[in-house]
Amino acid sequence: MSLLFGIPLALAIMLWQLYYYEKFNSVSQTDLLESVHQHTLDNNEETWETIRAKIHNGFEKYTIEEDHDGYIVINLKRFLIPSVLKVIRQDNYIKITIERTFFNFMPDSAKNYKTLKKLLHKLN
Repeated sequence: MSLLFGIPLALAIMLWQLYYYEKFNSVSQTDLLESVHQHTLDNNEETWETIRAKIHNGFEKYTIEEDHDGYIVINLKRFLIPSVLKVIRQDNYIKITIERTFFNFMPDSAKNYKTLKKLLHKLN
């Protein structure tokens, strides 16, 4: 009985994701189907202060959970499943990671990817 519902549901989800992939043709298939994305930047004081300023000026609906010297954690409000944006300052680089708080295995229709790209675009 579960196969009777499971196979059509899986097929519907797969076709829905293919529709979204055609809709966002500028996004690679991997970025569309993943909900965890990261990017690294060179670590210098100017870049770090620019990131902090852009985050505090607001670029999405969010709440700042932690803001320390080398670590920022932000909860991004989404329709169903919220996401977490982490900015971690290492010795040689600054790593920006965005992921869902739970159900990371489910595609998010490139929402996290677009949020990360929006932040990176504001930095340049």
